Amino acid sequence: MATFGTWPASDARDWELVVVGIKTIDRINSCLKVVNYSLGWVQPISFFAYRAYASATDYYVKAMRAKVFAHQPGALIGCEVDVRVSLVGMRVERMPDGFLYTGRRKVDYLFQSKQTGQWVRARGVIQDPVRGRFILIDDSIGSVQK
Repeated sequence: MATFGTWPASDARDWELVVVGIKTIDRINSCLKVVNYSLGWVQPISFFAYRAYASATDYYVKAMRAKVFAHQPGALIGCEVDVRVSLVGMRVERMPDGFLYTGRRKVDYLFQSKQTGQWVRARGVIQDPVRGRFILIDDSIGSVQK
């Protein structure tokens, strides 16, 4: 039911409510995995079905976080996100701990190394605003196709 609840919350653009739903889904899915990996051996066919369901739910949570991030990144402070980022038009500034990419959006990106290409995939935790802008400190860097 929590999954169904995120749809109308998303349609209403109530991103804080979507995040509440995402966290609920994540907790339930974690419990499912613990039970399945602890007792799933009793019914091997069900084990594989529940494992697939948990994997699909992980994907749904990642996709919903990306959607919230695209619309209101501030709703995800403290949450880990995995997003595709366009580097076109961003300013690059050398920092002591990496390269800070600043663009027109509300989010700055801190990468450990200088990025090449137009698009990258960034994964990290949304930090509190600095200079009025949210920060995503990337912990897995990789170029992606356009």
